[in-house]
Amino acid sequence: MNNSIHFPKEITFSKVEEFLKDINTKEINELSIVKNLGNYKFSMLPIILQMISTLYIKNKHIKVVINEIGDDDLIRFSKNLVYLSTVMRSNLLVDRQEKEYQKQYITYAKEYLDSMKDINRISQTYKGIGVSFICFDWSNQYSYIDTLYNFDKLITKEEFKKFIAPEIFSNSMSKANSWQSLKEDIKNDFASILYELFENTELHARDNSPLIKSMRGFLVKELLLNKNEILDKYDEIKEYLVQIETFKNENSKYISESLNLLEMTIFDNGKGLAESISKTDNFSFEEELKLVTKCFNKHVTSTENESRGVGLYEVMEMIVKYKGLFILRTGRTHLIIDYKQIEISGSQINFKNIIKKEYQPIIGTSYTIILPLLIQKDSLNA
Repeated sequence: MNNSIHFPKEITFSKVEEFLKDINTKEINELSIVKNLGNYKFSMLPIILQMISTLYIKNKHIKVVINEIGDDDLIRFSKNLVYLSTVMRSNLLVDRQEKEYQKQYITYAKEYLDSMKDINRISQTYKGIGVSFICFDWSNQYSYIDTLYNFDKLITKEEFKKFIAPEIFSNSMSKANSWQSLKEDIKNDFASILYELFENTELHARDNSPLIKSMRGFLVKELLLNKNEILDKYDEIKEYLVQIETFKNENSKYISESLNLLEMTIFDNGKGLAESISKTDNFSFEEELKLVTKCFNKHVTSTENESRGVGLYEVMEMIVKYKGLFILRTGRTHLIIDYKQIEISGSQINFKNIIKKEYQPIIGTSYTIILPLLIQKDSLNA
């Protein structure tokens, strides 16, 4: 009898944990996916992609089943982040009539990926204020389609801020008045956060094993929230959102029509933070938590790579500066940390009142940053 996981239209955090429990305890050989996936709640997409990586790394012979798929569906799937990652990592794509589509799908997907020659062409805009990018590893070599590489050398932060970040933000937030109203130094700081997370992924998540097809990507978008949405869609971070809404309303210099937030997410299917700085993967959850939180201190790097070791430290500084929120999922660790929980002392980062709960293990690491776009009234007059 085949063990199957059914991928529904909408997935919650609790559903991911249920899936991971099955993945980590059962021999799964079929993943059933609906044709039309719904919109994901905040920060769900990277965790779903981590879950997919976990599924395939632990179950090498899995097949993907989608009901009644035709050529138009295949073309559409080949441009969709979840379908693309799911099907490309499987050994077989079929429908319920057992018709095989894998070779045809790969042709469409490769044509789509090969057409991505520059950052403008790999952008997808959603209602004018959202964009996603993805790259797959076709030849056991990592690349963000030249967005992080200048030939074989990782580009510098200044190069990234000058040439790459403006393209990313202008594509993702071109129609967002709140973004246009922000000062240039704030935009530069937000670009720095994105670069530091990119660099961290580049230096700590490399795995060129032919058995583990590499997958990394990122998402940048603006969230325009009202009170009902905060209560309905963002239960995981409801307290933080209410806190920011209150702060803005209590400061008359800020515009208070809606809560404008910038969401930046980067994910990978590498070793995970704890394993990247440890010589072993055999540690308890408490030990893992210590290793993960250690990564935020200055001058901490992996056992295999040399780096400045300041990436996550600088990100935490920016989270505090801009009253942001940080969400991390790696290994058995799931952290949700707002700016009030971050304590900076010299080169050390300490977290106050974090929830120390062990979750089902997951492959790779995802970082999600929320930054409120606090627009001052005088900026519009200017």
